[in-house]
Amino acid sequence: MCKIALLTLIAAHTSALAPSFDAFSAAATGSWTGTQYQWPGDANGVACEAVVDEVMRSCGGAVQGIRVGDGPLLNRQDDGFCFFDCGSWTQGPTKLTDGVLNLDVGLVAQSGSRVRCTASVSAGNLVDATVVVEERADAVRPATERGLAAAGTPWLAPRLKWTRSPEATTLPADALALPGGACIACIDNNGATDVVVHADDISLTRSYDASGALVTIRISTVPQDAADAPTGPRRARLD
Repeated sequence: MCKIALLTLIAAHTSALAPSFDAFSAAATGSWTGTQYQWPGDANGVACEAVVDEVMRSCGGAVQGIRVGDGPLLNRQDDGFCFFDCGSWTQGPTKLTDGVLNLDVGLVAQSGSRVRCTASVSAGNLVDATVVVEERADAVRPATERGLAAAGTPWLAPRLKWTRSPEATTLPADALALPGGACIACIDNNGATDVVVHADDISLTRSYDASGALVTIRISTVPQDAADAPTGPRRARLD
C-alpha cells in the first residue's frame, strides 16, 4: 500500500514538472523579426522575418506541432523533438550515425529574445550553421525556464519523467563562437558526446552515449539578477 502511494506521488510530481505544449506554443508562435547569419562566411547578417504557426493534423483535431516559416515541421510526436514552457526547443536525431548530427535549436532568453540555430556536425566538428537572432513582434515575455533534461535508453518521448537536478552547463574554452552571439561546442566524454548550444543566458545540451544513442537533453538558464539564485535544471528521465 505504501509503495503504491509513493509511486502515485512520484508520478503526480513528475507530471506536474513536465512542460506544457500549450505553454510552449503560446511562447514560440507569432511574428518574429531579427537578423540572420550564416557560418562560415557571414558576420554582418541580413534582416529577416518569420511567422511561427501551429500545424494541425491532416485528419483534423489536435495540433501536430509548429512550423517556422516554410521550414520543416517540429512534430511534438517526434522522439527527437523536445520543447519547453519558455518557448525553447531542440530537434535532432535520437541516434548518431557515423558521428553526424543535424540540429535545430530555438533558445528563448529571459528577456524574451530568441536565438534559432540550425547546425550540421560531423565527427565532433561544426560543418555549417545558420543563426537567427530575433524579437517577437508583440513583445510577450515568456515564462522563465530554469532547466530541463531527459535521460534513458531507449529514448521514447511519451515515457519521459521530469525531475529537477542541480547540474549546470559549462562551455569549454574552445567553444566555437558563431555570429549573432551564439556558441556551440562538441565535447568528447570518454567516447560519449555532448553537443552544447549557448545564447544569451540560456544553454541547451544534447548528450549521446558511446554507442551514439541520445541519453540526455538538458536546458538551463542563468538568472539575470545575481541575487536570484537558480532553482536548478529539471531532468526528465526514463524508468
